[in-house]
Amino acid sequence: MNREGSRGTGAQDLFIVEGMFCAACAASLEHRLGRLPGVADVAVDLAASAALLCWEPGAADPNAAQRLIGDMGYLARRPDETARSDTRTDPARALRFDLVIALFFGMWTMLPTVVLYLDAAPDPAAAHGLAWAAALLSLPVVLIAGRPFYGMALATLRAGAPGIDALVSFGVLGAIALSAVSLAQGGAAVYFEVAVALITLQLLARLIDLRLARAGRDAMARLLDLAPARVLRLAPDGSTALLSVSAIEVGDLLVIDPGETLALDGELVRGAGAVDRHLLTGESRPVIVTPGAQLHAGEIVVDGTLQLRVTAAAGARRIDRLGRQIRTLLMRKPGWQRGIDTLARHFLVLASLAAALGAILAVLGGADLATAGTRALAVFVIACPCALSLAAPLTALCAARRAAEAGMLLRDLRSLTSASRIDLLFVDKTGTLTLGRPQVAAVHPVAELGRGEVLALAARAESRSRHPLGLALVEAARAAGQTSWPEPATRIRAATGGGVVLEEEGGTLRVGNADWLRTEGIVCPALPDSELTRVWVARGDRVLGAIDLDDPLRPGAAEAIGELAARGIEVILLSGDATGPVARVADRLGIRGEARCSPEDKVARIEAAQARGAVTAFVGDGLNDGPALAAADLGIAVEDALDAARTASAVTLVRGAVERVPALLDLTRLAHRVLRQNLVGAIAYNALAVPAALLGWVHPAVAAVAMAASSMTVVLNAQRVRAPQCGQGTRGAPVASRVRRVTPLSPNG
Repeated sequence: MNREGSRGTGAQDLFIVEGMFCAACAASLEHRLGRLPGVADVAVDLAASAALLCWEPGAADPNAAQRLIGDMGYLARRPDETARSDTRTDPARALRFDLVIALFFGMWTMLPTVVLYLDAAPDPAAAHGLAWAAALLSLPVVLIAGRPFYGMALATLRAGAPGIDALVSFGVLGAIALSAVSLAQGGAAVYFEVAVALITLQLLARLIDLRLARAGRDAMARLLDLAPARVLRLAPDGSTALLSVSAIEVGDLLVIDPGETLALDGELVRGAGAVDRHLLTGESRPVIVTPGAQLHAGEIVVDGTLQLRVTAAAGARRIDRLGRQIRTLLMRKPGWQRGIDTLARHFLVLASLAAALGAILAVLGGADLATAGTRALAVFVIACPCALSLAAPLTALCAARRAAEAGMLLRDLRSLTSASRIDLLFVDKTGTLTLGRPQVAAVHPVAELGRGEVLALAARAESRSRHPLGLALVEAARAAGQTSWPEPATRIRAATGGGVVLEEEGGTLRVGNADWLRTEGIVCPALPDSELTRVWVARGDRVLGAIDLDDPLRPGAAEAIGELAARGIEVILLSGDATGPVARVADRLGIRGEARCSPEDKVARIEAAQARGAVTAFVGDGLNDGPALAAADLGIAVEDALDAARTASAVTLVRGAVERVPALLDLTRLAHRVLRQNLVGAIAYNALAVPAALLGWVHPAVAAVAMAASSMTVVLNAQRVRAPQCGQGTRGAPVASRVRRVTPLSPNG
């Protein structure tokens, strides 16, 4: 679907389409769906395994679309429906089996064929025998390996949207028909190797295409994995039962204990506690919730036992909406890809017209019908777009392999077409620019205790905490050699929204924020102001010290931002975190920052920039980043990213985060140049070879060789893609002098 969106303003329907195994399948289905009455715009995407239809106002007919998808040989279901139990055979496995057959028997088919071409047979009878041998050896390829093309050719022809499948099928049929006539007449002019070459090369293209597409195949399932499948329901009589999420209805009461992940959206009706929302919003600190608060599936209860009244059942949750949004955004195709799809849909007509023209020219030149048929076959074969079919997927595959060697996974072709002209890069904060793990930055004793003692006391109180700040205190104490933890019988309790309380013989130990200590009757002394998160330690009514914690920048993040700025790429921080932490990181890096951005806000910022003509990239790691990763022209998921973010992105960094982006852009720019060369070369081959075949200068055997040679040229050129070494790129002034400093924005922009 085009970036500008649908031409209509009516409803949208999204279907998961099972059974597609190549780009031609998607192109033919898209063309046929586009002819349905009332359809304003349509996009079918192999990578997302989905079809998105935008209807004219009041004209939506999803049942008609679903029936048509079924008539073309596919299975269609809604995103919130479970997959069919009668799942089909793995298409990649079937294609690999067919390719093995094609390569093995194709090799043996070539042996007698070469003898015939060299005219090395001792007599006509021997030549006729060799021709029969070629026919028998090619049968497994034609009858078994070619089946995927014939079935899809029939389906697309019935639907009125023939593609490359039909072109290959007609080419095979023509080669077999001419060869059969020759054998029946006792001759040896056979073209079985032409049929074998067509099938083998197209199988290879399909397998590569499918391998590239499967990396991000099921975004919805990955999103649903974030929420547990079973929940504890509270009955009106006070009893509880562990039930499947699908059995829960709106209005049911659920009980959620500390450490559990919410499975459904709802309203908090009893209890209070802290909830970790970083998966959905990117907030780095847990949020205090009280009765009346709205909670969502995917959030984690840090402390407190909560009772939740369900307001959205499975299929209507916020993560369900995010999943549908990700799939919808993934439907957008680059303009050049739409051009190739359109060209592929018309190739059968163009090749057939060219073949007919070749036959007519042969007859006008005085040739017999057999010669005319041979010329038509040569034109048809040489026009078959094998090189064009291989150009994009093979270049992407080579780029993906080189990138993987450098710790970067390329998911789809957007990364090759968009990265060459990125001018606006949006980045998430936690886990992308920062490590995403709070660390102790400073300890301030205010009594006679030393820094190590203050840290040890804080760690003792936080020894059983699941709170990120508590875990950071314990980790820092362990690193300092402090390992004296309270016994299991010791009383430790969490104070919702404030900190923790440890009851021990020496007195009550409290660790928490200043506001909470004030409510406990403890006044914290004045210390120099700090932008860091500050935790206070007190025993009884006496303050012992304070500890500052920070989420440090990732190593190399500042250098990468400077590198990108030197290339003329503006960097903007979009985060769901609070204004203070976002402003602090933005100020350190000298970039613009926007705080408290919801997933929907991030998409809106990106689409607004695209509407102004900017080519955008987004770097993130969480579920809350999924829609933004899909919306951007280039989505980049960093290491340790959630599966939902990886699925929505065009690129996943296996190692590192924003510091790897300059090297990624170098690789994708090179791959884009190679891709463009392959596409131009494939088109130029057809432009030169087809006229030569029309004039009778090309024999069908030579046409098959030329077709294979053009494909081999694409293969060899694709090998030029090389991954740059990390750290390569623009060199120049220190980072601080290259970064443009901008005042961080408020949440309202």
